[in-house]
This record gives sequence, structure tokens and C-alpha cells, in this order.
Amino acid sequence: MTGKRIAREKRTLYQMFALYARRHPAASPDAGHYQTLYDYAVKRLDGCVFGEEKPACKHCPVHCYPFAKREEIKQIMRWAGPRMLWRHPLSALRHLIDGKRPVPPLPEKYRRKKMTLSRERVYDITEVKTDAFKSDRAIDRRGRSPSTHRSD
Repeated sequence: MTGKRIAREKRTLYQMFALYARRHPAASPDAGHYQTLYDYAVKRLDGCVFGEEKPACKHCPVHCYPFAKREEIKQIMRWAGPRMLWRHPLSALRHLIDGKRPVPPLPEKYRRKKMTLSRERVYDITEVKTDAFKSDRAIDRRGRSPSTHRSD
């Protein structure tokens, strides 16, 4: 079940897509392209990790859309956004206000995992990987440092 905010986002998306499809019918050779893209966007909204506290998609740290679809949706929103002020002023105003919301912290379930290597310090997994490459004494797969190798 979706809340008020997600339902409003879906309605705003529908209005933007309808406006764009009406004015640009030849932009896509496939007749149901905009409907398919809208259905995909609705599916992504339903599965948003932030739920009702979701930020505007352009400020979101989690990218739900593949690059090509994201660019296409951006193009539709850039064209339809200013025109929404005339056609659907309340939806446009709410969409602009929602875009100013701060980005909430990522839910615990989706945060990057931490691992403990010693009792003193908790390392981030990416930090451990980059520290291993930056260290002066790199260790090979067998656990030996380069200085212990025999030179032939």
C-alpha cells in the first residue's frame, strides 16, 4: 500500500508523461513506449528504499533507474516541468516543494556493511581494499611481503 506522497508522485509523473506524449507523439516509434516507461517509473516508486520520506530522484543517493531510462525521464521532466505550471499548477508546485526536501539517511537495511578486523577499529569494506593497495608493504596471495621473496 502506498502513502499520500508516493500516490502524489505517481499522479504528477502521469501528468508529465501525458503532457509530453500528447505534444511529442513522433518522438518514439513505439506506440506504447511512454506507457511502458511510466509503468517502469511507477514500479520504481513502489520499491523506493526511502518510502514516504523519499527525496527528489535527482537528489537521491540510490539510483533506481538504468542510465538510458534515467536520461529519458529527465528529458521528459525538463520539457514538461515548466508547462506543468500552466496545466497542473498545484501538482507542479508540490513537486517543486518536494524537490527542496532534505535527503534522509539511508535505511539501516540498505547501508554499506561494516566489518571488524580488530577490536580497536571498525573498518568500512571499501576502506580496507583501498588501504591494502596504498600500503608500503603490499602482501601477495600467500601472505608474504615483497621483501621476503627470493630474487632470482
